[in-house]
Amino acid sequence: MKTVRLRFTGQACAACCSKIEDEIRKLQGVKEVSISVMSGLVKITLEPEHEEAILKESKEIFDRIEHGAKLKI
Repeated sequence: MKTVRLRFTGQACAACCSKIEDEIRKLQGVKEVSISVMSGLVKITLEPEHEEAILKESKEIFDRIEHGAKLKI
């Protein structure tokens, strides 16, 4: 397992972040995900062999659900 810590910029509400967490959690290879609205941090625990796909899909999920925030990869 590997834990990746990412930042997001812009505004995001707690309800949207909860939806984002739920969607990222469904991705193959994701074991845990948490988003801190206050600090702008995303923490994803994942299987390393799926890292590239998970990060790409996570960015797309952010873009789709919360238009005011951008995930920095």
